[in-house]
Amino acid sequence: MKHKKLLSIMLALALALSLAIPAFAEGAESESKILTRGKFVTELFKLTPAWDGPSEQDSFDDVSAEGELALAVGWAASLDIVKGYGDRRFGPDDPVTREQMATMLYRNAKLYGQGFQGMWYFPLEYPDAAEVSDWADEAMHWAVMNDIILGTERGLEPKATATEEQLEEVLLRWLVTVDDPTADEDPYIGKFTGEDGSTLEIGLTENATHSVSLSIVRLASFDDGEGVMSDGGLSFMATDPNGNPIYGMISFDDEDLDQNTLTVAIIESTWELLPDGTEFSFTRIIL
Repeated sequence: MKHKKLLSIMLALALALSLAIPAFAEGAESESKILTRGKFVTELFKLTPAWDGPSEQDSFDDVSAEGELALAVGWAASLDIVKGYGDRRFGPDDPVTREQMATMLYRNAKLYGQGFQGMWYFPLEYPDAAEVSDWADEAMHWAVMNDIILGTERGLEPKATATEEQLEEVLLRWLVTVDDPTADEDPYIGKFTGEDGSTLEIGLTENATHSVSLSIVRLASFDDGEGVMSDGGLSFMATDPNGNPIYGMISFDDEDLDQNTLTVAIIESTWELLPDGTEFSFTRIIL
């Protein structure tokens, strides 16, 4: 898969970078270099293989038109990962705070399909959480939830200046989440078929729940199912032709490591065509 190949390349590059820099625990004493805007985009750009998209490297008067920094800034600006100060000034030597680092990384991560969808808010359990700027709030929540930004002994320290060592650690933590297929691919989403031609289609709604459409050949069907993840799998509810609820569970076989075969079990139903305990097996349609 092209996407997975790209992620593998990125992870390999990041690991190569980490070999040249000692491990750094956030909050530890170190002869740290202050992280600048130029350094941030340069290191992030190194993780982007063969960029051939549009560039805005001529948008800033304080960035040379040539060189590694110019390419990195042009790439980051064209994708709105970083923004200038509005007066054709980028400020490549300006320091980056921890919340700014999280925000720019979050903008980049969203290009890979990451980011929050639907309702996501949860409290940040740090004594200085209230110091997070409104514009950085979503990014900091995402970074904390994915263990990308770790707290120090003093808290999140959103306004503290980030260091180059912290950036390397943060990039490595982010790349681990990107390379994890469960981080951006939902194994339940897709089209499935039964041996008799029955079909099952599972999608994702705008509310971050799962849509479920089931059609059993010569027997029954529904297309209004809505499911949520539970301990046993994907728990869903639909309605029969009389408007009565149907409750069921969709789960993968324990032995199916590729997650291509799943079972639909009807748990509670008053519809005689789909009684309690009915089970159907489906295989993913690989396009």
